[in-house]
Amino acid sequence: MRWSPRWCRGHVRRRASTRTWTRFFPRILLSAAGAAPSCSRATAPRRSVRWPSRLSAAASSPWTPAPRPKAAPSSTAMGPKMLRLAGDRAAGAIPYLVTPEFTAQARETLGAQPFLGPEMKVVLDTDQARARATARDYLTLYLSLPNYTNNLTRAGYTEDDFKGGGSDRLVDALFAFGDAERVRFRIEEFQKAGADHVAVQVVLSEGQDHSELLRQYRELAQALPLRS
Repeated sequence: MRWSPRWCRGHVRRRASTRTWTRFFPRILLSAAGAAPSCSRATAPRRSVRWPSRLSAAASSPWTPAPRPKAAPSSTAMGPKMLRLAGDRAAGAIPYLVTPEFTAQARETLGAQPFLGPEMKVVLDTDQARARATARDYLTLYLSLPNYTNNLTRAGYTEDDFKGGGSDRLVDALFAFGDAERVRFRIEEFQKAGADHVAVQVVLSEGQDHSELLRQYRELAQALPLRS
């Protein structure tokens, strides 16, 4: 599937496309997100001011089913202010690049009712050194983006943890390494911390292709206690 930028689309069109997706594909969960400061012209303070008005405009669009639901969960919500906004004005949050400890804090900020579905990265490799190398190759880009490093700094990590693709303690906190049983254990950590759902993202090492990605997802699907 090919994805296109959504920040250039009006609220009415965005809401209409959301209605279409959820009508024909009810098991798909759509979320709202904003670009990282280094990827857009808007600065972080300007974005935080605009989000309440964006959510209001989307909710008041004429192309919405009745009764009008809250806006979709926000995958931008990581900082305390955005998490509170996601709990008050949206359906919840789908935070990216986070830990179980962050999940517990996010649940406390959101409250008991809003949806919380953190993302968790997986490297299905029982060789720890090789798995960490795969993780660092993937993390390098994200550790250059201030919205992610700021959130990790609030969680207690330092500049030293962001060097060289991430320290051992950082990659071990953000990734599940090993076999499917280890992945199950890490998912349970997120659930105990307050997650309603855990979005599992398989990360491949260099040279592995799409067929290997599908094979690993199938392996996880057979091993994990998935619910329809």
